[in-house]
Amino acid sequence: MTYFNTNTERGATLAESHKRAQRQEAEVLRIFRNCRPNFLAAHEVHARLGSDILLTSVRRAITSLTSEGKLVKQRFMVPGPYGKKVYVWGLPVRKPRQLELW
Repeated sequence: MTYFNTNTERGATLAESHKRAQRQEAEVLRIFRNCRPNFLAAHEVHARLGSDILLTSVRRAITSLTSEGKLVKQRFMVPGPYGKKVYVWGLPVRKPRQLELW
C-alpha cells in the first residue's frame, strides 16, 4: 500500500488516505485477477471500477502494485482513450517449481 503524502496530511486525515489507497490497490488487483484476458491499460481498469476513483489514483495503484511485483508491465500497447497507444499490465506468470527427482 502506498499513499504519497505530497500535501503533508497529518493525523486522522493521513490515516484515512492510507486506508483509501490500500482499498484502491486491492480493488485494482481484484480487477486484474477476475478479468479475461488479464491484460489491461489503466483507463480500462478505471472503466471497470466506476466513477468513485480517479484515473490518476488507478495509475498510482498500478505503479505501486508493479513495484511490489503483483503486476507486470507488458511489452505491447493498445489504443488509449486519447488516440495514443498506452501500455498494459498483467499478473505475473508464476512458473511451477520443478520437482526434485533425486
